[in-house]
Amino acid sequence: MISSNIVKHRGKHCIFKVLFSGEIFVAHKQVGARTQGDVYQGLFFWHQAALLLKANTKVYQVDIEHDAAAGVDDVAVFYSEPGKSDGPLYCTAEFYQLKHHVDQRAAYSADMMINPSFLGPTSRSSLLQRFHNAYKKLKPDHTSFLLKLVSNWQWEKDDVLAASIRESDSLPDKFYSDGPGGALGRVRESWRQHLNLSDAEFRPFAECLRFNLNFFARRDFEAWVFDRLETAGLKVPEVHQRANPYDSLVQQFLMSGPNSFTPITLRDLCEKEALLAPITANQAVKSLAIRSFLRFAENIEAEADEFVCVTSEFNGRHPRKPDSWQTVSQKIGTFLSDVERRQRLRTHDHAVVLECHGSVAIIAGYELSLNSGCNVFPLQKPGRVLWKPSQRLNQGNAWRENLHELDPAAEDIALALSVTHDITTDVMAFLSSPDALHIRSMTNLTPSEGEGYNSVKDANHAYALAADLVAVFKRLRPTPKARIHLFTSAPNALLFFLGQFREALGRLVVYEYDFGAERHCTYEPSIALPLAQITNHPEVTYGT
Repeated sequence: MISSNIVKHRGKHCIFKVLFSGEIFVAHKQVGARTQGDVYQGLFFWHQAALLLKANTKVYQVDIEHDAAAGVDDVAVFYSEPGKSDGPLYCTAEFYQLKHHVDQRAAYSADMMINPSFLGPTSRSSLLQRFHNAYKKLKPDHTSFLLKLVSNWQWEKDDVLAASIRESDSLPDKFYSDGPGGALGRVRESWRQHLNLSDAEFRPFAECLRFNLNFFARRDFEAWVFDRLETAGLKVPEVHQRANPYDSLVQQFLMSGPNSFTPITLRDLCEKEALLAPITANQAVKSLAIRSFLRFAENIEAEADEFVCVTSEFNGRHPRKPDSWQTVSQKIGTFLSDVERRQRLRTHDHAVVLECHGSVAIIAGYELSLNSGCNVFPLQKPGRVLWKPSQRLNQGNAWRENLHELDPAAEDIALALSVTHDITTDVMAFLSSPDALHIRSMTNLTPSEGEGYNSVKDANHAYALAADLVAVFKRLRPTPKARIHLFTSAPNALLFFLGQFREALGRLVVYEYDFGAERHCTYEPSIALPLAQITNHPEVTYGT
């Protein structure tokens, strides 16, 4: 006969089956899943808690297992007023519910959010109801907050929300404006009726929701967390270390506390545990950040000494208005051309964190051109290595060229930079569409060593590729007035270096691809060089 004992720690349950003979059998699958969940909860906690140790942080408290937000309680982060920017909004608190699944047998969907059985055969409430219950408990004590679902599962491929949730992970504008018979309108109404709320009650709740799906499946997730620890001044575990001190501490927090930390209490704990690291050369370098999308850049304010955020101009990765790209160019130009900031950039080395579209990386380089006198270099991740070239050479023969003749009567040409992966097929499909521009030729350019995510070796290689690319521009451009239409799959560091050759770029139109199939699954133009005259935009979100 088998009996079951349930051991509870801080609201979580582990089940052990015990034989009367005294032999203990662990339900391996359940315990394995629970262990993996604890590991990811721990990594996520440390990723947030590290912000407490940043000198310019707005974070004043981070909790693990925040009891006041039952249902969305795994990690809670609190910000000083006015809070953290979240696109056009600000929030003073974020509450996270983490769902780590050991396999990919299912996915999230609009219907799943209101199906109690998704959480288990005995569940009496749906995930959406749990989030709304937490919302009601938290609302009296918080003026602005977000409720975030974080999971390694994705949206179901054919679900209506899969193509609608933006890079900000929020529900799209059309979710609220779509008629009740529209695809998104039907989801909105089913959710609202499931919660038995009026329109006026439902919208403020829905606007608090964020869906960080496919999150733990991100490449190098652990390295990404350790990057944050290192920049916060903490030691990073060595690869050969079998015992990770950060994992051990999380288990302690879950079992016996503490579960709430401030900058002072976390620093005291890390000092006691010998986790504080000596300041490195990279940490001593001042940094500025440019952000045009939020995903994986939510806390850029705490990671850089100065920043400019233009996410309000985008729905996900797509421009919110017809003139959004022009406004983005002007806002970034205003930020980078500020007289006092320019003086700082000319006096000392600075790192630039490029959490942005490739087009924005080109704009940044363009405004910090080689002739500007600014000492600014990209910060490459993972590892947060300052890509400062030790030599600035045009080595020649850095690119392999593959020419596709199109319209001999046309003047403009197209170039495809296939650095991280080959984009020839996508670019040719775009140029062959009925409403495409007249293009003389399209040349696909691949690094001599071949494409791939590691095809750009270091700062010297990135600079050499950019310098040689400028020479290719000059050689392939049929006339000085001809425009080059540029399509890219390349690291932002390379595109930043390219933009720094401002005076040699000539007339250039840059394109962005519809990543995530949010709209049209093809390209659309973003910026055109030379940029228009910069004007001030006082409404831009700047930070120091």
